[in-house]
Amino acid sequence: MTTLLRRTMIAASVAALALATAPRAGQGTMLHLRLTSSIPAKDSVISAAPTSLTLTYSQQPNLKLSKVTLKSATGDVVATGQIALGGTDSTSLLVPVTGMMSAGSYTISWVTASSDGHAIKGTIPFTLAR
Repeated sequence: MTTLLRRTMIAASVAALALATAPRAGQGTMLHLRLTSSIPAKDSVISAAPTSLTLTYSQQPNLKLSKVTLKSATGDVVATGQIALGGTDSTSLLVPVTGMMSAGSYTISWVTASSDGHAIKGTIPFTLAR
């Protein structure tokens, strides 16, 4: 076997292996759950107290492993209702806000997990200006 033929066969094998193990189009975005948007949005200034919080993810979060807390700048917890799945493809966590809110800074703290149990968490600060 000639050196050129051997090198060609090795290169073809490496290319085939790379193609076989590469993520398919769109598949890479489905591998890990991530927050894609929220209402209120991160660092937003809103003029009316929200009646609910909406956290939208790249795929459906596991409702049983999800927790959302709303706190004022002083650390006071604002009462919220039961978390539910929403959105057209159930990729959003919907949280009713049942407590009173006055003007000031607030932080939404959240934790959730994907169907494989991989947990993620984060915070969303916003300001209520009246």
